[in-house]
Amino acid sequence: MRLAWLNNQWNEPTRTDHYLMQIAQEVRKTRFRKIESIKRILLEHFRIPFKFAKKGEDPAEAKTKKVEPKSGELPAVNQMWIATVGGLKKDG
Repeated sequence: MRLAWLNNQWNEPTRTDHYLMQIAQEVRKTRFRKIESIKRILLEHFRIPFKFAKKGEDPAEAKTKKVEPKSGELPAVNQMWIATVGGLKKDG
């Protein structure tokens, strides 16, 4: 019983977690100009759920699958970052 309660507490944000989620929300809002888009950005979108490894499962192997970009293709996040800071994509 106590262990189940403790596991559930990992998914309950503390005061610090709420502040960090609010900061992330405000940073995300700066990227949009339309009010309709800004209103759709909810605090819950920034909540990170904790997941525990099942019995007998190695926690180190329970990692998320990483998707590798195709050759010569930058991930969308990298392209947005380059566009934001004014960098140029090198050809070749």
